[in-house]
Amino acid sequence: MEEKNNKGLIILVIVLFIMVLGLSGYIAYDKLIAKDEPETAPVKETTTTTTEEVEETMSESEALKIGNELWDFAFSTFWGTEPAWSKHVSSEVNEHGGRENICDTKVEDVKKKFASDFKAQSCLSDDTTCASYTVKNFVPSEACQGAGRGGLQDYKETSLTVKDIQANKIVFTANSEYCGSSFCHESKETVKEIKKDFVIVKEDDNWLISSFYLPN
Repeated sequence: MEEKNNKGLIILVIVLFIMVLGLSGYIAYDKLIAKDEPETAPVKETTTTTTEEVEETMSESEALKIGNELWDFAFSTFWGTEPAWSKHVSSEVNEHGGRENICDTKVEDVKKKFASDFKAQSCLSDDTTCASYTVKNFVPSEACQGAGRGGLQDYKETSLTVKDIQANKIVFTANSEYCGSSFCHESKETVKEIKKDFVIVKEDDNWLISSFYLPN
């Protein structure tokens, strides 16, 4: 009986010894070996955004809206009319018995619609006699009273089409139509067309007139 108890005790000791060895080995691995293994950093998801996705391209209809407004402004600037100029009739009679127009618009306010590199041109009906303009001689103080010269009497109208759209520059083709005889503006006849570039640029987040052709 005593011999059986001794065998059982020996087996129990052996089992406990094996458990102690296993536990010691696990602790040694966890504290020493596993600690030296580099941790794998989580992979960050990256998204690539192209320039085309960031920059929204202006539509042709939006470009034409801005272009038509600025073309009308440039045309009226030279001829002393709205929308560039505002004026009222004087309450006083001049030496000729008439009443003069008094300008309400400041020249500097009109110049704000034109880019620093603005240039313009106009030609007579022979297409060879031309005049060039800068802001200084295109927007003088006298412009509010009218240009003081006769235009081409066969001029009908000008329409714009979009030629090129860039982030800070839009180029239009300004197609001016002429009917071929004096005071024929209401005529459906078109005997001549002149196509010139009309250019607007963006400066300080504002669209300004850069290049303009005066059609009459």
